[in-house]
Amino acid sequence: MSQKEYSPIGHLFELSRPDEWDKLNERLTERQRRLAIAAMSYHALLNPDRELEYRFGLGRKDQYPRLTDGSSLDGVLVDDTESLGIVHARGVAPHTTAFPAHYCIGDQLAPDPNQRFILLTPDEATDADVRGAWQERFPQRVYDQLERTAPAILDVIREQTTRWRLRHLHEQVPPRRVLTASEEARARGIRRPVQDVTPGDPVSGARPAVIVGMHWLQTGGAERWAIETVELVKQAGLLPIVITDHESQQPWITRPEMDGALVLPLTFPSQERAGDEPLLRALIEAFDLRGVLVHHSQWLYDRLPQLKRFRPQAEAIDNLHIIEYTGGGFPAAGVHEDRFIDEHLVISPQLSDWLTKTNRIDPAKVVLAPLSGLTVKDIRSPEPREASAPFVVSFVGRLARQKRPDAFLLLARRLMRENPRGYRFILHGDGEMNETVAALIARLGLASVLEWRRSDQPVRDTLGESDLLVITSRNEGITLTTFEATAAGVPVLSTDVGSQRTVIPSEGLLPRGTARMVSSGSQVVQNLAADEALRLQLWSEERRLIDQFTARPSATEWMRGRIDSWA
Repeated sequence: MSQKEYSPIGHLFELSRPDEWDKLNERLTERQRRLAIAAMSYHALLNPDRELEYRFGLGRKDQYPRLTDGSSLDGVLVDDTESLGIVHARGVAPHTTAFPAHYCIGDQLAPDPNQRFILLTPDEATDADVRGAWQERFPQRVYDQLERTAPAILDVIREQTTRWRLRHLHEQVPPRRVLTASEEARARGIRRPVQDVTPGDPVSGARPAVIVGMHWLQTGGAERWAIETVELVKQAGLLPIVITDHESQQPWITRPEMDGALVLPLTFPSQERAGDEPLLRALIEAFDLRGVLVHHSQWLYDRLPQLKRFRPQAEAIDNLHIIEYTGGGFPAAGVHEDRFIDEHLVISPQLSDWLTKTNRIDPAKVVLAPLSGLTVKDIRSPEPREASAPFVVSFVGRLARQKRPDAFLLLARRLMRENPRGYRFILHGDGEMNETVAALIARLGLASVLEWRRSDQPVRDTLGESDLLVITSRNEGITLTTFEATAAGVPVLSTDVGSQRTVIPSEGLLPRGTARMVSSGSQVVQNLAADEALRLQLWSEERRLIDQFTARPSATEWMRGRIDSWA
């Protein structure tokens, strides 16, 4: 194999002894191999013209990969692991300023021993494995117990909290105040003098690139759109620099869209100090940055002032999906950083109104573009159903508290009580609530009528068997599953949250609170199961609303035009 194969973006590092990599590579899965390359790329960027020794260890299922944080410098997490191999490589990233042979411990510099310790994890490791090893505090244990045994009561408490938080979403988000290096140092309690380290100009002939900031590389609607933009960057002939800032097993690092991208999954605390952001400085000098795409990445939001200060010509676009009840979430971050953002791409009218009316963002900077074409290619009409067959009700989504799979299970129990032989249920997904869902299925007596399918199974198969999709979320923007289900000929019931009413008529909307949702939803499902014409009418009205909403240019069409203009 050539050395180019070891670094898909081509020579950020050179292998000092290629046989070391060959031995390591034989022991790695594709995901582990790409994580290893990502870690080496990060450290090579921060250590140009220096040789580093990389020691790779295989951690446990209850750990996340550790690639760029302090443990990669002191080796504390790798010492007691199974050794996978040692690789020596020299950083050859182009640069125009000096990167000293020291690393940061907080705001103190220490001599660099030129070793890096990279913790990789088994492919079968999940978020649930990691959370299972956490020592939860007493309030969290009480919450988890309520979630497993009394989800409806717990939701009453959550609903009261939500209503209180919603009042604050009508308040305007303040703009960002950018601190100088000295002000930042004082705010962090640093008494020694500090100064800004200014990046140099990109080297001559630097490769044109776009930074794509993401939350993580795993299942999610925002992540599916982010992955699509990575592909659009590649199609424009630009290099995607994909940076994630949230702990994950990063299973999507193996997706074909990541081929040829520079992928940097950050683990924290990473190397930075008041007045200097080494990774940002390295990227600014090594690449000709043409644009910045922010997808639910707080790390990138926080660094937009520096990016626009040193590369003002690089356009910044953030991509917004959902207004979180807890302070607004990423849309609030977008408002906070608005003067450093050229355009806000939003997927729903609710978001557009919140930016322009509540927060007085210039409407010319806000682009409303639906994600309808992201996962939908063809549209089918509903299949005629046999009146004697059980009515199939499905849930498709991450098993997360936002999606409320527990509410779906309570609805299933209510329907089974009404008509024990009239229904079959499919729960499609997995996530942080796996254990809670398993406990509820057993406690509610649903095992004989409910099939639980994991996210590695095709959603199209589930939709192909479904008569109705139910969305039980506490909050949403506009769900991709709504587009997918109706395109597959399946009508949708949804809680009246976010901007779902843009694509769901009033007769398909349910109250947000669990108790009212279960009561109202069970009656609506029974009516649809008993009246095929009513079910077809709901689907027809949803298709009309979706067609009306998606008549505007899609997010893919708009984003392709923007990225092509950067090439």
